[in-house]
Amino acid sequence: MQRVSLVLLPLLLLWMLQATKGVAAEYGERSVAKGSREEQIVFWEKEIDRLRNGELAKAYQTLYTTQMALNEARRHSGWLFTSKDVQARIKVLDAEYEKNMAAVVLLKREEEMMLAKLKPLHGIVSRRFAQEQRNAIVDAVNLVQQASYDQAWYGSLFDLGDAETLTDIIVGFLLRWLIGYVLLYPFAAIYYALWTAPRNIYAYSSGTSDIPVGVVAWCVSVSVMLLPVMALVGGFWYIRRHYGDRVTEALRAARERERGRR
Repeated sequence: MQRVSLVLLPLLLLWMLQATKGVAAEYGERSVAKGSREEQIVFWEKEIDRLRNGELAKAYQTLYTTQMALNEARRHSGWLFTSKDVQARIKVLDAEYEKNMAAVVLLKREEEMMLAKLKPLHGIVSRRFAQEQRNAIVDAVNLVQQASYDQAWYGSLFDLGDAETLTDIIVGFLLRWLIGYVLLYPFAAIYYALWTAPRNIYAYSSGTSDIPVGVVAWCVSVSVMLLPVMALVGGFWYIRRHYGDRVTEALRAARERERGRR
């Protein structure tokens, strides 16, 4: 019986310690919730900065180091034959990489939980919300621009044999880039309007009372996202209205010159 007591005593102390920590954390969170909105914002921003600059930064560094070591070990493995030592090292590093990746995922979830507490404190009508929408729109535009650029670049490489002059290559590249941008941008706008913007608005809202403000914020954000499309459509309409005959004549002359070359 004495041996059983000696075994159970450390477990009991450990359980009491964890329970005390849980109660203290819950009490601390309640005390923060009783503070003013500014005090809560300061508290959660400090906690997020502490997490990002502390545990999360270390976890990313550890993950990067493990990934570099794993890539180096894989480079030393042969195409047909790999020694048992190298195989064992790759296996160990792969397991360590998975463990470090799981640690990063857990810390990112903790960061998301903190942000879920912070964003409603700022609210939809805030500089932080506007900045996040701006960044989301800029990222979407950059993604479309890069995708259309890559498509135009590789398409122009395949057409190098058919081009007669450098001007043909440049004009063909620009046309491909413009066409790709026009075709891809509506999909990015739809994704932003139906997924990104509603999620961000929901994250910054604090209840049903924010629904009218959220609707206005959604309309404004989507309108900003659609500005390039509206500008492009407006420019096309203006050119067609004022210079449509000249453009048609220029295209007809270009087709006749192309037929003459053939």
